Amino acid sequence: MSSLTLNAGSTLNLNLNSFGNPTVPLINVNGALISASTVTINLVGATLGAGQFPLIKYGSLGGSGFGAFAAGTFTLPTGVSGSVSLVNNTANQSIDLNVTIASLIWDGTINGNWDIGGTANWKTNAYYTESNSIGPAVIFDDTASGPNTAIVLNTMVAPFRW
Repeated sequence: MSSLTLNAGSTLNLNLNSFGNPTVPLINVNGALISASTVTINLVGATLGAGQFPLIKYGSLGGSGFGAFAAGTFTLPTGVSGSVSLVNNTANQSIDLNVTIASLIWDGTINGNWDIGGTANWKTNAYYTESNSIGPAVIFDDTASGPNTAIVLNTMVAPFRW
């Protein structure tokens, strides 16, 4: 579209329809993107992983500028924790969504058991607590400070996969 003016109190409900991480902006404004005041961006149907994704491409940004845009409703996949924020990507002339996913990192301080809610073998003494669906993203790397690097699965686990 050639330009887009968003009135005070506007809400953009963007539906990703479970397509995953967008590689192109959902809205493309060749000219001016103008916001009068607060514009809330809600995302539904999102199954996003971690990263930065273009939502709105603009030719120029006017009115109240990027400061008028606020992240609204966004739900991470079940069993995943993290946060989202909006980014003014001036190099790309786009408003992007930045998704950060919190991962559990294996430490093995207590023992080698990967169980559900029983042993704090993850960094920061965290417990793996998901028992009803897909669990959080987990990382096994070379940073474990505990002596237990041989992992024993005492239950069926299903960590989140990208």
